[in-house]
Amino acid sequence: MKLLEKLFKNERLLILIVLIVAVFFSLINKSNHDLQEWDESRNGVNAYEMLKNKDYVNLYYNGAPDTWNAKPPLMIWLIAASHKAFGFNEFALRLPTTLSTILFFILCFYTIKLSEGSLLAFYTCLILFSCKAVFGNHIGLTADFDALLLLFLTASVYTFILYVEKGKKYSIFLTAIFTGLAFYTKGTASLVLVPGFILYIIVTNKTKLLRDSKLWLSVFLFIAISLSWIIIGSKFGKTITTGSFYKSNNALETMFVHDTFRRLLSSDFEYSEHNSRNYLFFTEVIDARLNLWNYLFYLSIGIGIYLIYKNKHQFLNYIRQENYKMILLSCALIMPLSIVLTFATNKNNWYLAPLFMYVAFISVKGILFISKYWKFMSVTVLVLFVFTFSRQVYYLGSLPSTLHNKLGNNQKIKNKIVVVNGQLQQDIFLYLKWLNVKIEYEENIENINNYAGKLILTKNNYLLEKFREDIQIVETINEYKLVAIVY
Repeated sequence: MKLLEKLFKNERLLILIVLIVAVFFSLINKSNHDLQEWDESRNGVNAYEMLKNKDYVNLYYNGAPDTWNAKPPLMIWLIAASHKAFGFNEFALRLPTTLSTILFFILCFYTIKLSEGSLLAFYTCLILFSCKAVFGNHIGLTADFDALLLLFLTASVYTFILYVEKGKKYSIFLTAIFTGLAFYTKGTASLVLVPGFILYIIVTNKTKLLRDSKLWLSVFLFIAISLSWIIIGSKFGKTITTGSFYKSNNALETMFVHDTFRRLLSSDFEYSEHNSRNYLFFTEVIDARLNLWNYLFYLSIGIGIYLIYKNKHQFLNYIRQENYKMILLSCALIMPLSIVLTFATNKNNWYLAPLFMYVAFISVKGILFISKYWKFMSVTVLVLFVFTFSRQVYYLGSLPSTLHNKLGNNQKIKNKIVVVNGQLQQDIFLYLKWLNVKIEYEENIENINNYAGKLILTKNNYLLEKFREDIQIVETINEYKLVAIVY
């Protein structure tokens, strides 16, 4: 037991374990599991067409300016660079996400270590490993924007702590730079933690920092970084005259007006699993993403409320104690974004990704507090960890790969002409692009003989029945049928 305790006090060993597990989880099935239609495949098509048309400012989909995805292009640049180095495949598509996730866990460890020590940082990482908070769809598993966003926002928190608590006055410029990089990743989502920073400064009575010239210079630095993209987009961005998804004229209008304000306020913006003011949004999300650990989070919150009530006569002095600083910062970061998304009319569960680390940390603090008074708590948590960790390994190892197996290197259609009858899913569209397939769209097929020598991809059962004597099914791809004409 003493040897185990000594090992767990070895910071190098702890960070090595975190790094090994992060790499292992990041690579499981990364090059095999199926593309996700949203938003991974869209990003993949944007990167593919960026390399083909060599336009590094405007995003394209199916040969035309993309009027749906209007975020700044940092993630697309990284995916394009990865494709340039490793070819067109799932591994290269997801490599920026993979590296971002690994770096996030290193940053998570050192951010919590700043205030709480390496052991609590290690425990927090273990909880995040054993659930879908990070290694889940739209974050650490797929080529979406959120893993890179999470990395930059966590870096901004790290440097913010250095500035506010450690006296590193120039660190606030790094906070601005990382927040600016977050803007280049996902636009206005870069600002989701800023209200938490302000709240923390106020609650900890550090308002004198608001008079610090370096703080305001850092604000202007962030504005300058953000403006640099706005200027580039204004000067070189394409003007959309017809066919705009949101009926906007350019990408900047789409990002600020539609993808920000209308997303938050308009009930008819788009379909979402939480397309309403869902007052249980936060609890439903952490139940889905931190399943089982969320109950320990609630218990930890309950303990915190009890301790505050017990010390209500010296409330401010109590919560400002040195050993509560990270808890206070975590709460300050969690509350504003949770409240905004609760009342927003359009949101998805991965929008809370920047907060999962702090939910896990608060859960660890609660576990350690209870363990002082209930000796079986450690055993209970160990059993819970073994169960959730094993289940997470199984989940990552059993991600579906049907579409990958069908289209990953399909020689039947590689370099061929494929006539698409009807709508085409984005994931299948990207696989076809990677296979160098020339796609021709045809809504109405009247005479099958007009397509001699070409393959037809359709899920129109009427069409398949009408020409059943003249066609042969070459491949079944989900609900689609790839058919050839029988001569």
